[in-house]
Amino acid sequence: MDGIHEGNSTTRPPMLDRGNYGYSKARIATFLMSLDMRCWRAIIARWEHPTEIDETGKVT
Repeated sequence: MDGIHEGNSTTRPPMLDRGNYGYSKARIATFLMSLDMRCWRAIIARWEHPTEIDETGKVT
């Protein structure tokens, strides 16, 4: 396999390959899930900027 240049590591994210997005996507997903499932769920759920509601009811 020409595309694999590094070994598996639990502390370093995998190097991405420009030519094979599907493979790289799966490797990144697996790496993030191995760190913590909460990390993966946060990525799937998407982050939203914190908001506050002022006295008039406007979202800021």
